Amino acid sequence: MVNKAPADGFTLFHLLAGYWLGQRLGPVTVAAGAFLFELAERKAKRRSPQLFPYPSQDSVANASVDVGAVVLGALLSP
Repeated sequence: MVNKAPADGFTLFHLLAGYWLGQRLGPVTVAAGAFLFELAERKAKRRSPQLFPYPSQDSVANASVDVGAVVLGALLSP
């Protein structure tokens, strides 16, 4: 279930985004950005849900796995 299960269809995207960003910014910056993005995403979904393919709010577990996947991707990048 998108946005509710810890891992969903967007988990791989988060991992790949972290990998790509990690090559450019480093894992600490990527981790901070991923955390801040999850906070901003919550606010954006409340204000403009029509901008999202799945406007339901992420569960805490899903948001945590999203951040973890981004960080893992950054740590795996060269």
